[in-house]
Amino acid sequence: MVCAPCHGAKGEGTNNAYFPRLAGKPAGYLTNQLFAFHTGHRHYPPMNYLLAYLAAVPLPRIVINGAPLRNITPCGSRHGALDNKVGSPWLEGQSAAYIKSQLEAFASNARRNDISQQMRNIARRMTPEEIQEAAEYYAAQPSPDVRP
Repeated sequence: MVCAPCHGAKGEGTNNAYFPRLAGKPAGYLTNQLFAFHTGHRHYPPMNYLLAYLAAVPLPRIVINGAPLRNITPCGSRHGALDNKVGSPWLEGQSAAYIKSQLEAFASNARRNDISQQMRNIARRMTPEEIQEAAEYYAAQPSPDVRP
């Protein structure tokens, strides 16, 4: 949602030459470009300012980055914040207690309705602190009225 005003709702770009199309670009390329703006190797004041601001905003790593070494994908890549996949519920605005209880239920195998045990495998690898951080993060987000 931070990128959409300049790069389009789905990264499709705009007719303005200053805001390129991001959709379809490899993740590594996009990461490198963001890093270049962040470190000052690329200069465009709005991007440099935006990244400096975002770097100061505390976001739970598990939501945005996941934990690749523990085979945990970012929560936001399926449940909103970064993207949303079909069949994955949006979590923004959901109660922290509810999210925490469901992650704990997946981790303990009390909840077993996930396809291919995907959520059970992820929840078992999450620390109690990560579960709490993710629950609090999503609970603090505005609840969407309508999703496309």
